[in-house]
This record gives sequence, C-alpha cells and structure tokens, in this order.
Amino acid sequence: MKYRRGERFQRRALSIAAMILVWSCAWVAAAAAPVIAVKPLLAVGTWHSTGPMVTPRAAQTATLLQNGRVLVAGGNAPLASAELFDPVLFSWTSTGSMQTARFSHTATLLPNGKVLVAGGRTVVRKDGGESAPDLATAELYDPASGTWSPTGSMSVAHTFHTATLLDTGEVLVVGAEFSAAVEIYDPKSERWRVVGDYGGSGVTEQSATLLSDGKVLVAGGCCPDSLNFAGVSLYDPLMGTWTNTAALATPRVSQSATLLPSGDVLVTGGQDSNFNDIADPEIYDHQSGRWAAAAGDSNKGALRAAVLLPSGQLLIVGGANTDAAVLYDSNSKQWSSAGNMRYPRAAHTTTLLVVPPNMVSSQVLVAGGGPAIAELYEFPPSFNDGWRPSISQVTRIIVGERLGVEGSLFRGLSEASNGRGSQNSATNYPLVLLGSGNNQVQRLLLPDPLAGWTDTTFTSAPLGDFPTGNATLRVITNGIPSKLQFVVVLPKGAGK
Repeated sequence: MKYRRGERFQRRALSIAAMILVWSCAWVAAAAAPVIAVKPLLAVGTWHSTGPMVTPRAAQTATLLQNGRVLVAGGNAPLASAELFDPVLFSWTSTGSMQTARFSHTATLLPNGKVLVAGGRTVVRKDGGESAPDLATAELYDPASGTWSPTGSMSVAHTFHTATLLDTGEVLVVGAEFSAAVEIYDPKSERWRVVGDYGGSGVTEQSATLLSDGKVLVAGGCCPDSLNFAGVSLYDPLMGTWTNTAALATPRVSQSATLLPSGDVLVTGGQDSNFNDIADPEIYDHQSGRWAAAAGDSNKGALRAAVLLPSGQLLIVGGANTDAAVLYDSNSKQWSSAGNMRYPRAAHTTTLLVVPPNMVSSQVLVAGGGPAIAELYEFPPSFNDGWRPSISQVTRIIVGERLGVEGSLFRGLSEASNGRGSQNSATNYPLVLLGSGNNQVQRLLLPDPLAGWTDTTFTSAPLGDFPTGNATLRVITNGIPSKLQFVVVLPKGAGK
C-alpha cells in the first residue's frame, strides 16, 4: 500500500502531537511543584530525569552553545518559544522566543557563535493535502543577548530537511517538499544561494552526514512518487558539484546516519514506504564508496536520535515511541543495551554535554519527543587520546580584550550526531574553558562574532572580569578536552 506524501507527513505530525497531549498532564503535575536545581550524583550507565522543561515539545531542535548551555527551540504545536538547559545548575529557563513558531526546522551553530534556525512548518496540517504552510524564513539566535533576529530567507520553503555546517563555515540545506533546490547560507553576507538539486522534486526526511574530507553524504528520503528513495549523493563544497554514489540496499526515510571514527558512516533505522520499521543497519565505506550490511540491533524504527560518545561508541535512543537505548561499538562492531529511558520518545534530541570542572564529557541530554521531563544518560568518561584537540599557541590574555588560540582538531572527528533534520545536534566545534589558578572561577568563552573559529583557530569575544594571575586553558570538541595549557591572565590595560 502506498501513501501520499502529505499523508506521510500528516501521520507523523499528528502522532507527535498526540504524544505531547498525553505527556502534558504529567508536565502540568510536575510544574505545579517547585523545582530545586540540585544536580544528583549519577551512576554510570543509568538514566536520570532533569526535571520538567519549561514547555513540552517534540520535533524541536537542540544546540550545544559555546557557553556550555543547550538551546532548545520550537517544536510541535507549533511553538515559537525557546529554553536553555544549564548542566551546571541542572535547570531549565526560558530565553527569547523566535519570531515565527515552527517545528521540523533545523538549527546550526555558526562560527560566529550564533545559531541559525531555518525552515520548518508553522501549522499542523489536518487534511493530508498537498499544500502546506512550510517556511522559507530563517532566524539567528545570539547567546550573548538571548534574542532572535531575522536573517535572509531561502529561495523556497524547506521542511523535514537537513542542515550541515561545511568546513567553509557555510550551511548546506537539503530537502523540500515541493522543490529539488539545495541552498547554502553564507553567515558573512547573511544570504542564501541555490547550489543544485537532490533526488528530484520533493525529496525530504533524508540524512546528511559531513565526511572527514569535507564532502557531505546525502542518503535516502521520501517521496516524489510516494515511495522511499535509495539514492545517495555526495556534495563537494570546494567544487560546488554533486556526484552520485552507490545506493542504499534498503530505501529508507527518517533514518540516522553518523560518521564513525573510522571515517565510515553507519545508517540505522528508518521506515519503508508502508511505514514498516527497518531493522537492518548499513555501513558506507568512505574509501570504496560502497555500502555493506552491518550487524543488526535489537531496536528499530524511525525518528530515533543518535550521538557519538567520546569513546567511539554510538548511543541510539528511542524512536517509534520506544524507551529503549542501544550502544554500537565501532571497534567490535557489536551492539549492546544502554538500558531504558523513563519515557518513550520520538522526534526527540540527544546532545553531548560539557560540564566544568571535569571537561571529559560523560553525559547525554535527551529532550522532547513527547514528555516535558528531559533525561540524562551517564557514561564512562573515556576517549581515544588520538582524537583530542591540541593547543599550539595562545595569545596574551588581558581582561577586556580578545584572546586567540591556535591548534588542531578544533572541528573534531565527527559531527557526532545523527544527521537527520531537527534531531541533529552536532558538537564538532570548539568550546574554550578558561580557569583561574585556584579553579574557583571557570568560564566557557563565547567566540568573537567577526573572527569566530576554524579547525585550527579560535578568537574569543572580549574577556570580562576575571581573576588575574596564573590560569589554565583547554579546548573541548565532541566532548573531548585538550591537555591543559598553563597561561597568565593580565589586568585590564596591560597591553597599552
């Protein structure tokens, strides 16, 4: 049995809306009691609640900011509101609302430290028809002010699309319900340009994965002819060209696709054209350009969320209204259970946290997808030493002035996320921690809006009040910290 494209999207949206309605009762009860922000001691390999979010939501986005907080924006009903999770205070607080309510949009942290939100849908369609209030607009969130501002609009509306931060600092957007247009956002000019097409008109719900060589692997999706798409293409940002590569063995939609430490891509889950869950993972060999079957996991389905842990294990959570979580070991290529969340979820997000003073990430935040109660997964704080970012040089550090850091692997090994639209929560960018000599003051620095960061450089915004004297500096990417760099913080005006 085939489903019309509008019916597929409508079934997905109504399912998410129903989940939110069910969980809203629990949220109201939880919100009625005062919440004390006390961070519990978490046992490794266990799940714990963070307390209620400000608003229950699904098909939202979650973005790790460079100050360590997580920005959660939009979601189904639809919502314009946004909120922040603070992993130190262990609490949720409201921040500025977007100018347009939206869900199934994308959010991308830019090198200037701002967050680009693009596209999405602003009305839950009830008729399953072919017309839709999809959005071409985009907005920028400024973590320094907690406010949103409009930026350039795309040439066509995009929803159930993907957004990938390229090595150039630009953002590639793929997927639109009624257009084949692929667009790129330039943060410097705040303008979009069309750079070709993908899969014919109307392919959405595909995955997009940034490869180690800077190309983007775009796979699968739905559905110009009401059937899922098995096609796979590579976008080369340097040449501005698309190249077809080997197709998936199984056409699928709403799958996760994560770059592993080996440089290969693991695709898991998704659904076929008749909404049947797919259990058979596939691995893309980046050297041969071919796909091969991977060991199957016990969980399956669409709308799962994935995050690559610093150890090289891949955590895959929820989907198809399940509470199950599994781990894929990229070395042994075997699956194991990661226990069960407290609530089933779909269209949720998973974000790797960075929590001072122990900067080796050991927690994943799972938010949305139905319940307003977010959860934390605690895992052993281990990593491969070869994946660490390194610091080679630091400029003089003076209170009131910018500081510069040079090194390598500031873009990390992988986006470390699932490459799927609103569920993508990448961490392939540097967080820079400055600590006073006695460690009583530790501050994650926001980047300078003009200079920003690259794979080898980071320039901060002017340093505010900070204890002078001996200090430490480290860079954290993908939850993996560099070795400590010992520095000296000079008083304001010392450079004159």
